[in-house]
Amino acid sequence: SELESKKNQLRMLIDALPIPVTIYDSDGKIKIWNQECSDTIGYPSEVMRGETHSFFRDSNEYEDLIVESLNGESFDGKRTDVRSADGRRIPIELYTEPVYKNGELDSLIAISMNVSDREQRKRQLNVLQRVLRHNLRNKMTVIKGWMEKMKEDGCTERSVSKVDEASNSLLKLTDQVQDIRSTINSDDAVTPVDIQDFDSDINDDNLVTEYDIEDEKRVPSRSLLSMKYLADRCLDGDEKTVSVRFESDESSVLMDIRSKDELLEPSEISYLDDGMETPLDHSDDLKIAHVYILIKSVGGDILSSEGNRIVAELPMVADSE
Repeated sequence: SELESKKNQLRMLIDALPIPVTIYDSDGKIKIWNQECSDTIGYPSEVMRGETHSFFRDSNEYEDLIVESLNGESFDGKRTDVRSADGRRIPIELYTEPVYKNGELDSLIAISMNVSDREQRKRQLNVLQRVLRHNLRNKMTVIKGWMEKMKEDGCTERSVSKVDEASNSLLKLTDQVQDIRSTINSDDAVTPVDIQDFDSDINDDNLVTEYDIEDEKRVPSRSLLSMKYLADRCLDGDEKTVSVRFESDESSVLMDIRSKDELLEPSEISYLDDGMETPLDHSDDLKIAHVYILIKSVGGDILSSEGNRIVAELPMVADSE
């Protein structure tokens, strides 16, 4: 049936998410255990579905946290351990989000981020999972609501369209995260590139670029990529002229982006300041998160960000002798 088809589509989308996602029913039994959970902890989904966790640390702290979450508590980065299939203890950060239907708990989303051996990656991936977590909860609420209507009223064109829309949004986010992870893990992330390559593949008449630089200045390829993403985002939406000026000192290149109009949404400006979303405004995509992760990962920084001006600092790569 159309309803079963949409349910299967949702399961496939969650299974493809690049973060370890477990979905419990209201009784604490596992309904969905995605592929990233299997890869991280070692238990296949066919073993885990319908079961409760059997690999918590000796104190059963993880299990207690899940029970608290099923009683309405939410956790945002709670540090604990889980025991993997081969007996190892894996340090994780636990994030839980209850999903309610008609005022009662319907299910629980739990994300278990592996934090071993990656302090830098921890900061990077926390940005990604935070956006994904909120969007996963919101889109699942939408999908569940329309599926309930499909049960009651049949598969109307509108209900099918709404389920498809929410599902496609999740798929888009998954593709964006995979793109970010690919960039972060790329071997050529710090390959030196000329800063004047910035606008080599940006074809937009509304972008005005000025280089106040005498000699060739090279920066890590990842930082230049982050600035291309930032400029592309600033050019999104209404027609506006965006000017970008580059200058340098002995160790860094400054990129000064200006416009008479607002460059970004207020929530995106706030995000660039500290890598955090505003409590009531969770982005529907990862463009600004991508910029923030890339620039921070090579030692760059956003020096200032206002409505119509953003200044970024890119570390310069010294010439090899």
